[in-house]
Amino acid sequence: MRNAIKGEGVEIEIGGKLYPLIFDMEAIAEVETKHDLTILEVQGKLPRVAVMADLLNAALVGYDGDLSKDKLPPLIETQMLIQKALTIAYYGNEPVEKVTKAATKKNVKS
Repeated sequence: MRNAIKGEGVEIEIGGKLYPLIFDMEAIAEVETKHDLTILEVQGKLPRVAVMADLLNAALVGYDGDLSKDKLPPLIETQMLIQKALTIAYYGNEPVEKVTKAATKKNVKS
């Protein structure tokens, strides 16, 4: 069962169809376990195509094809979509600056 915390709002076109790219707790845990690294450490290895494929396989919803055979966007675009989906998973759809300010205000004692 997928966790409700997810990076909604990012879609990737594969083989002419759009698929949601959602990094929920299950997808993040899958990648961290496979690489024995935190998701932040895995992100540092994103230029590696094998890492990109692992991230896509963990986060793609409704896709059951073969990433090695289906037409993907250019690699840099794919990497940017993965980064965006991970950012949304951590911070939500609000701009990061707004979320950070709100969290800081919450933690400041009056």
